[in-house]
Amino acid sequence: MSSIYLKRTLGVAGVTGGLLLVGAGVALADDAGTTDAFGLTQGSGEAGVEAPISLGGLSIGLSSTSSQQSGGTTTTTTDEGTSTSTHEDASSTTSDLGIDVGAITVDPMAALAGSGSAQGATGSDEGAGTTSGAGTAEVAAPVSVGGVSVTGSTTTQDASAQESTVTDADGASATQGSTSTSESTTTGTLGLGETTLDPAAVLDGTAWAAGAGDEDDVTGTSGATGSADLSSPVNLGGLTAGFTDERSGTDEAWTMRTDADGDATWSRAERAHESATTAGVSTGELTADPAAWLSGSTEQAVSGDDRDGSLLGGTEGDLGVAAPVTSGGADAWVADERSTWSSATHGTRTDDVARETTTERADTTRTAGTAGIGEVAVLPALTGATESATGVEGRDEDGTFLGEGAGALDLTAPLWAEGAWLAGSAERESAAADSAAVTTDEGTTRTTTWSETADAVHPSLATGPVQGDLAGWAWGELTGAGSVRD
Repeated sequence: MSSIYLKRTLGVAGVTGGLLLVGAGVALADDAGTTDAFGLTQGSGEAGVEAPISLGGLSIGLSSTSSQQSGGTTTTTTDEGTSTSTHEDASSTTSDLGIDVGAITVDPMAALAGSGSAQGATGSDEGAGTTSGAGTAEVAAPVSVGGVSVTGSTTTQDASAQESTVTDADGASATQGSTSTSESTTTGTLGLGETTLDPAAVLDGTAWAAGAGDEDDVTGTSGATGSADLSSPVNLGGLTAGFTDERSGTDEAWTMRTDADGDATWSRAERAHESATTAGVSTGELTADPAAWLSGSTEQAVSGDDRDGSLLGGTEGDLGVAAPVTSGGADAWVADERSTWSSATHGTRTDDVARETTTERADTTRTAGTAGIGEVAVLPALTGATESATGVEGRDEDGTFLGEGAGALDLTAPLWAEGAWLAGSAERESAAADSAAVTTDEGTTRTTTWSETADAVHPSLATGPVQGDLAGWAWGELTGAGSVRD
């Protein structure tokens, strides 16, 4: 007298390990005719591996220098006079490169652990048994680099000079010459603070079953739990980068002519220039801590006799994902300064008067800009949970069913920033001076005029703190019920 519903209920119950042990115990008691029997089995084990590695820093350097010089003199003498010319040239280049890496450590490890047990007992007309098992696995691989620094520079220098003089038979002479120099230096730096990475994973699980029965009734329970945790925190100790380019040079040219009577004319032109450009960026520490976790459990209980049967079950689950990121802010800047200076002189001299005029010009421009943002934090997280329950009961030709399920999700993503700023400047300065001098037997008259101008602009922009808090959620449930009659 068993209904289809009852048969299905008892079929599910037979799946559990506890009922299998009960069945084995009862069979042993019936076949062997023994009064009592008992059995116990237990076991556990662990395994692990580690491989720490450490490197006490690294330093690499490279330097190179090259130079070149040349020159010459030529003299020519004829009945008409003498001509002499000279020239010199020189150049050099120097380069340096350096790389420094702090201490490096790597410490991977893995560990496994597990245990299990089984127990059974039987009497003349009844039996009971339990089984259980548990396991854990853990993996980690922390890495640390004590910072990286790269520096490099290149310097180039060039110089040249030439002069020639021609003297004729009457004593008249003409001299002209010029010089030129230039120098440039370029420097770059790149640095990264201490960096750490610490990925890890932990898995954990347990399972159990128990059952008992006699000639009329049978009961059993079983269940399992499991969890997983994953994380990989990262910390970058800040980044710095910089660039500098400096250049300078001078040029000079002159002439001097004297005739046989002692009258002379001369001129001289000079020019100098300098420039410097710098740019850089720096950031604060960057920290990210991505993580994910998952856990769940399930449990069932069954009971029955030759007329009634029931099955109750439930499950629960939780999950989460988070990836908080924090930045210590960033700054960037650029600056450029350029200046030029020039001078021109012209003069004449005769028996009774000497005249000379000089003109000077100077110009300087400066431009600069800075931009930055304060500390920034973004903290996104997603969590979820589910649960369900089922119940089945049967008696003779009747059966009922009830099931429930529910789930929820929550999303949050708060954002915070200290604000940003932007500033710049543009400056220009100019100066001019003119002078004239006349010298006679009675004395010297000198006239000088000058002028200066300056302009400057300094724009700026700044924002206040920024804050946001994104959030979302979802929730739902489902319920079902039913009955059958054979």
